[in-house]
Amino acid sequence: MLLEVKEKKLFIGDKEVSIKVGEYALQANGSIILQCGETLVQAIACMGGDNPDLDFFPLTVEYNENLYAGGIIKSHKFSKREGRPSDEAILKARIIDRSIRPMFPKDFRREVQVIINILSSDKKNPHDVLGLTAAIAALAVSDIPFDCHIGGIRLSKIDGKIVVNPTYLEADKQDFELVLAGNENKIVMIECAAECVADAEIEEGFAQSFSHLGVIAKFMDELQAECGKPKLTFSVKEISEEIYNRVKDLALTKIEEFYVGLANKTIKRREFDKVVNEAILATFTEEELKEKYPKKDIIETIDKIFKKFLRENILKNKRRVDGRGLEEVREIQININPIPRVHGSSMFMRGETQVLNILTLGAPGNEQLAESIEGETIKRYIHHYNAPPYSVGEVGRYGGTGRREIGHGALAEKALRPVVPPQSVFPYVMRVVSEVMGQNGSSSMASTCASTVSLMAGGVPIKEPVAGISIGLITAENENEFITLTDIMGFEDFGGDMDFKVAGTKETITAIQMDTKIKGLTFEIIKQSLKQAKEARNKILNIMLSVIDKPMADISVHAPRIESIQIPSDTIGKVVGQGGKVIRQISSDYNVEISIDESGMVSISGLDKANIDRVKKIVKGIVSDPVVGEIYPGKIVRITDFGAFVEIFPGKEGLLHISKISKEHVNKVSDILSLNQIVDVKLMEIDYQGRLNFSMILDEEAKERKEVSSRPPFDKRRR
Repeated sequence: MLLEVKEKKLFIGDKEVSIKVGEYALQANGSIILQCGETLVQAIACMGGDNPDLDFFPLTVEYNENLYAGGIIKSHKFSKREGRPSDEAILKARIIDRSIRPMFPKDFRREVQVIINILSSDKKNPHDVLGLTAAIAALAVSDIPFDCHIGGIRLSKIDGKIVVNPTYLEADKQDFELVLAGNENKIVMIECAAECVADAEIEEGFAQSFSHLGVIAKFMDELQAECGKPKLTFSVKEISEEIYNRVKDLALTKIEEFYVGLANKTIKRREFDKVVNEAILATFTEEELKEKYPKKDIIETIDKIFKKFLRENILKNKRRVDGRGLEEVREIQININPIPRVHGSSMFMRGETQVLNILTLGAPGNEQLAESIEGETIKRYIHHYNAPPYSVGEVGRYGGTGRREIGHGALAEKALRPVVPPQSVFPYVMRVVSEVMGQNGSSSMASTCASTVSLMAGGVPIKEPVAGISIGLITAENENEFITLTDIMGFEDFGGDMDFKVAGTKETITAIQMDTKIKGLTFEIIKQSLKQAKEARNKILNIMLSVIDKPMADISVHAPRIESIQIPSDTIGKVVGQGGKVIRQISSDYNVEISIDESGMVSISGLDKANIDRVKKIVKGIVSDPVVGEIYPGKIVRITDFGAFVEIFPGKEGLLHISKISKEHVNKVSDILSLNQIVDVKLMEIDYQGRLNFSMILDEEAKERKEVSSRPPFDKRRR
């Protein structure tokens, strides 16, 4: 069989993009190859058979970053397969999932799988948004029911101008980026990272995006018309009118009872099933449930009645589930450093959403390394998010980190990254972990707030505090009639149309993430959401600052101390030693961690300040000649009848004569000294043969210098 390949091209920004259909994976429902520069992305879409028992839409997206695409063999010694997806690959898959999910028919229930394979990377053109475009194209040419009038783009503001589809090199200089999916009228998905950019600038970026999205959406329509298969038709399962009529009145009564109880705090959110579902199911006999009215259909009917009740109450009566105002933030409680021994901690609680956040400070060298198609990347600020089943009061699988947890952690990390101090100011590696203790609306934004408090409580000099909030949406049949809700809770997320999360400082935005259940947001909805989010995050910031108004003056006594010295870059090898022998030995002897960068900056960290000072002298000594009159920390390497030999740094040792051990008479050297003991010695002379002679008898001036050097450092940053 000969291949019949069809090709269409378009420009995204100033770069030509080619899409080929019919070249590979011909047995799939839809398959395309997208090329931009020398980056090749394959997207494959497959659909499962009809399954009447499914009561949800099982869509899965897999993003395969094949290392061969970048000409890389995995560095792991025993396994050269890529293995499980990296966090970055999972985040890219989530962007695609959130973009395409709303574009399937509302009641479509067949299993759909979209797979993205990165076949080649030119390391110039980012493949994440190209992967989104490829996924839309594969669905467009398939027979899977899907509204393909949608495009995906990245817009970055660089040197004051909006750049569409920037290269990696251009993106390195951006003030903010918007990764979007949508068309000329509406935006379906938002992912934004910003270096503390004013709300108005971000809003202008949204305004400019619609025309670019419209071009791609029109291209997808043409691609489907010219290269696509006829779409599958399917029948929508309607709820039973008989069940609806039977449960409607009681359902509305019980839902109202639940509303009132929730607002008055006499009923908890988790009691919905008990108050509503169980009460209604009790009106059916066992025989009816078994033979005539399936329990699943009854629950589904109740859910639809509840959603309609919730939406009408908000749209018509401005009445929320828990009785709050439309722009009211739930009650907030914050505790500073509730966990002993750790380097910083906080508890942030907003309504029923509760996050316990823990900060750990580490030395340079503890950065996280990630291997990708583009090579290795290093991260020194890390946020991890854990949401076990008990956070929603359930029993469930307890194990590896899920995709949702990875996504929420990445969002909170993105929100704080712009305000984290640079390494030149604060040399520590920072890891914050959000242990979610309760979930009922935007735990990722609660994690953002909790991270800010923990960093400040741990003495990290962040540039500005950051807070985050989620805005919800209820729309009417007329898309111009809508209501945005501040600080949505679980039921409003379940019955509403969007989850619009915004994090930032008092006057700027650092991160946005939005996904929706409808086919996009108009510009008016986006503007209103940004405005409402700014007001809400400033309310939260005021509460946070009333608890802790600035970073603590110093880091925790339990955190390691770090000091740095500069050595000539051509002497790094001397400090490291053959196979790392020297640096490992020093670290072991003095219980410190040592890291050296390419410029020769040596960072020494440990809990004992005196040991850090000793190691600084050792490092200086390795790269320079010993100085007569200086005091050095040394290790006893040999003991003789007439004295001991002291190694002040690798390869440089000298004699400590028995007469120089103490002012008092010493009968036997081993009575005072032992092998591998660390002692402070003064270099008395370097004889004509270059031999070193030491003394442990320090004069008063030398003692004073030693005492001053062992005092805790005075940190000018925290004056």
